[in-house]
Amino acid sequence: MEKISGNETGNSTCTPDKTTPLLVSDFALILVGGRILSAIFRFLGQPSIIAESIVGVGMGYYEVRKDRIFKHSDRESVIGKLGRLLRTSGEAGMMAYMLSVGIEMDPVSIFRWPNRAAIIAYAGILSNLIVTVTMRSIIDKSDSKLLKEGNRFDKNIVNIVMGTNTASPILTRLITELKIGKTEVGRIVVSAGIMNDMVTMLLMVILSVFDPLMRVQEDPSITNPEFIYATPIYMTLLLVAEAVFIIKVIPKLTKWVNKKNPEGRPMKPSHIFLVFLIVFVLSVMPVTVGYNAVMSAFLVGLIFPREGRLSRQMVHKINIILSLLVSPLFFCWIGLETASSLFKIWDARVNFGKVFLQFLYVAAIGTIGKVSGTVIAANLFNFQLPEAIAIGLLLNIKGHLHIYAAAVGKKEGNLSLSAFPVRYFSILFTVTYIPLVVKNIIHRARKKAANQVMTLQLHDSMTELRIMVCLHGIHNIPAAINIIEASRGGEPELSPLMIYAMDLVQLTHRTAATLTHGEGLDAVAVTDESVVKMREDITNAIEAYVQQGGEGLTVRRLLAVSLFENMHEDVCNAAADALAMLIILPFHKKQRIDGSLEATHHKFRHVNKRVLRRAPCSVGILVDRGLGGNNHLSAASATHQVAVIFIGGCDDREALAYASRLADHPGVKLTVIRFLTEAGAESSTVGTSGRILTDIQELEKEMSIDDECFANFYERNVADGRAGYVEKYVVNGAETVATLRALEGLYSLFIVGRGGKDGSALTAGMGEWVECPELGPVGDTLAASDFSVTASVLIIKQHNPTKEEEDELDDEFSVT
Repeated sequence: MEKISGNETGNSTCTPDKTTPLLVSDFALILVGGRILSAIFRFLGQPSIIAESIVGVGMGYYEVRKDRIFKHSDRESVIGKLGRLLRTSGEAGMMAYMLSVGIEMDPVSIFRWPNRAAIIAYAGILSNLIVTVTMRSIIDKSDSKLLKEGNRFDKNIVNIVMGTNTASPILTRLITELKIGKTEVGRIVVSAGIMNDMVTMLLMVILSVFDPLMRVQEDPSITNPEFIYATPIYMTLLLVAEAVFIIKVIPKLTKWVNKKNPEGRPMKPSHIFLVFLIVFVLSVMPVTVGYNAVMSAFLVGLIFPREGRLSRQMVHKINIILSLLVSPLFFCWIGLETASSLFKIWDARVNFGKVFLQFLYVAAIGTIGKVSGTVIAANLFNFQLPEAIAIGLLLNIKGHLHIYAAAVGKKEGNLSLSAFPVRYFSILFTVTYIPLVVKNIIHRARKKAANQVMTLQLHDSMTELRIMVCLHGIHNIPAAINIIEASRGGEPELSPLMIYAMDLVQLTHRTAATLTHGEGLDAVAVTDESVVKMREDITNAIEAYVQQGGEGLTVRRLLAVSLFENMHEDVCNAAADALAMLIILPFHKKQRIDGSLEATHHKFRHVNKRVLRRAPCSVGILVDRGLGGNNHLSAASATHQVAVIFIGGCDDREALAYASRLADHPGVKLTVIRFLTEAGAESSTVGTSGRILTDIQELEKEMSIDDECFANFYERNVADGRAGYVEKYVVNGAETVATLRALEGLYSLFIVGRGGKDGSALTAGMGEWVECPELGPVGDTLAASDFSVTASVLIIKQHNPTKEEEDELDDEFSVT
C-alpha cells in the first residue's frame, strides 16, 4: 500500500476520509449559526439575508484562512472542494428560487391599464436606466481607470437592466417585518415591487437571447462567430416551443393533480415529484442551446398555472427548502468567494480607500437612479415627499438574484478583482439601511396622526361604522359572526357597517418561508398549507353568512403574520389604516367541553394587553362561551338576551354607545343594568390601586358626563321600548360581585366597560383578586370560570390617547 505523507516543504494533504467529516461539520455550523443569528437580527429589524450573509462571510474567511495556513493545493483546498459543492447547490437553488418567484407573479397584469403601482414601478425602472447609462458614459469619457475596471460588468445591457430590478420576495418579507403592510405605502410598494420584478425579469429573459451576440462584439477572438450568430434563433424557437407546451399541456396536468388531491387531504408525493420533474426538464432544456438556466426557470414559473392547490404546494415546498437549507449554503458559497477576493485584494496591496470609493459609486448610482424616478411618479399621486422617498428606497432593495449575478460575473472573469466584493456589499447595503430609514419615516408620519380620537361615543350613527374583528382560528367564527350581525343594528342601509376580519398568524420559520405577495388589502400572503386551509374555512364561513342576508354589510379580509412580540403592531397599524372605531379581540382562553375556560395560547393574552395599550381606537375583548352556537342572529331566530352593565366612567360610556347600536337589532333584547350607590354608602371613591381620590370637582364632572350620556341613551332606546332598564343599588365591591353573580343564566351576552384605575366605590376591592387585570374588575368577574358556562362577555375600553395605561398592563412578554 502506498504511504501518503506531507512533502518536504511542510505542505499538508487531506484524505477524503478526513475532509468529509469536516464538510459535514461546516454544513452544520452554517445552518445552526444562520438560525441563531437570524433570530438575533430579527429584533434589530433586519431580514434573515443579512444574518446569513454574515455567517457566510465568516465561514468563508475561516476556510480561506485555514487553507492559507496549511497551504493546501487548489485541488485539495476547501475553496476547491467545498466551493464546487456550494456553487452547484447555489445554482440549483437559484433555479428553484426563480421558479417560485415566477409562479407567484401574474403575467396578465402587464397587459392591463397601468395603475398607480405600475406607473411608479415603470418610472423607477426608466430613471434607473437613464442614470446608470449616463454615469457610465461620463466615466468612460473621464477615463477613470478605477471605476471603469471596477464596473466593466455594467457594459452588458442585461446587467444594466438587472440593476433596475427589485427583489420582490425580500421586499415582501421586509414590509411584513416593518409592520407597514396594511398602510397605503406598504400596499403600493409591494405591488410596485412585484411589477418591477416581473417587467425587468422579462426584459432580461429577452435580452439573454441576444447575449451571444454581445459576446462576439466584446471578444473578437471567438473562433466560430457564425454559429453564435445563429444561436439566438435556436434559443427563440426553443423558448417559444416550451411556452406553447406549458400553456397547452401543463394546465391539463395540474387540473388532474388537483382533482386527485382535494383540499383537506395530504398531497401524494408521487404527484408532486412528477410535476417537479417535468418542470425541471423544461427549465434545463434551453441550456442545451446555451441559454441561462436561471432565466429559463423564471420563464417556466411565470407561465405555470397559478390556480389550484398544486401551485401553492410547489411554492410552499420550494420556499421551505430554500429557507432551511439552500439559502444558508448559497450565502456560504458567496462568503467563500468574497473572502477569497478580499484576501487577493490584500495580497495585491490594493488601496482599500479606492475600493470604498467603488462601493460608494455603485450604491449611490443605484439609489439615486431608483429614488429619483419613483419620487416624481409618487408626487403625481399626491404622496408626500417623505412617503415618496420611502417608496423609492424600498424599491431599491436587491437580493439573491443580484448576488448570484455578481458571482457568475466573477466566475466568468467579467469583474475586476475588487468589483465582486464591492457589488456584494452594496447589495447588502440596500437591505441594511432601508429598514432603518423607512421605519423612521413611517414613525414620524404616524406620530402626526396619533392624537386623532376614534371612539364609538363620538361616531355619527348615520355614517359607516368600521369594526376590525381579529380571529385566532376557525373556532372564533360563530361568536364573531354573531357579534358582526348584532353590530349591524336595525337599518343597515341607513348606517352601513364595514368589517375587517383579520387572521392573526404566528410568524415562524415555516410561515416565513411561505410569505408571498398578497391580494387586495393584504400586502402579503402565506402559502403554508395549514394557514391556507384555515383562512379558506374562515372566508367560506363569512361569505356564507353574508350571502344569507348581508344588506349594508361589507367584509374585507386581512392577515397579520407576526411574532407574538410585535403582533400588536400589525393589529394597531391595520386599524389605523382602516379608520376603525373598534377592534374586537378574542380572549386568550377557549371554552372546553365541560364549560370551563383554558388558555389555548398564553401569548395571545400579551398581544391583547399591548393592543389595549397602543390601539388607535376603542378595543373590545370577547370572552366566548358559545355565543349563538353555530347559528347567527336574525330577526326570525330566537331572541338573544344581552345585558349592559353601567357603573360609570369613559369605558362604560363607550360600552353604552356600542349597545345603543345593538338595541336596534330585532334579534337582540337589550337590558341596561345601572349600578348606583345606595344611600349611606361611602362618598369617596377608591381606585383599583387602592389610592383614595379626593378631587371632588373632577369626580362630580365625571358623574355629570355619565348622567348626560345615560340620559341620552335612555331617551333614545329605553323610552322607545327598544331596551329595558334595571337599577341595582349596592354599597361596595362585595355587593357588586354578589349582584353580578345573581345575573348568571339570565343573559347570553354581557357588555361591560373595562374601567380604569380610577374606579368608584362600587368596585372597591374587586381589583385585589382579579385573575386578568386587562379585563377590568367587572369584566374579570363575569369572565371567571365559576361565573357561567353560557354567558359570553364583551369588555370594551374607550380610546383615550392622552391617558396613560396603568402599570399592570406591563410591556413584558412573560412565559407564565
